[in-house]
Amino acid sequence: IILGDSPLVISIFDRKKYWENFREAKEAFYKGQYMPGRIKGIVYQILTGMSSEMRERKFPQRKYGNIEKGIRYLEQNWTENTPVSELAAMCGVSEGCFRRLFSQYMNMSPVQYRNHMRISRAKKLLLYDSATVDEVSRALGFEDAAYFSRLFKKKTGCSPSRYGGKEREASGERGASCTAGIFSEIF
Repeated sequence: IILGDSPLVISIFDRKKYWENFREAKEAFYKGQYMPGRIKGIVYQILTGMSSEMRERKFPQRKYGNIEKGIRYLEQNWTENTPVSELAAMCGVSEGCFRRLFSQYMNMSPVQYRNHMRISRAKKLLLYDSATVDEVSRALGFEDAAYFSRLFKKKTGCSPSRYGGKEREASGERGASCTAGIFSEIF
């Protein structure tokens, strides 16, 4: 699999399961049952399964195993503003310990990680959805659209409305004024 600039070799345990998924997608395509949503769903299933396998093998149980529950909760509930103290309590460790171990494991703080996931999703919504910046910010769990806009601009280098092309559409401007690197961020 190639994500970004370098290939990633994934070793999987249950090859048969993935082989069946690929076969199902191939058959749907070649038998004229081409439904982009169905094939996309199968590909997401494959990638999610591989990601879960990699994560389970990657977690050094001795050092980071006690914060695994908090990390998984954050990954599944990133639109919520769950305090770090609650994540730490879920794991049975102090807030300071959780922050330290999380930062060592993820190379960013829990709040930075949550915002990273939110901004990644915001990029997709702004490019492919007709939602306004305010709607996107609320959908992603930001209580303040102005804060979302500042954070988005800090992380991407341009405003959310410009990123999504809404300013270009309004002014009639064409071109990639803010699209440098967009596709490498999305794919």
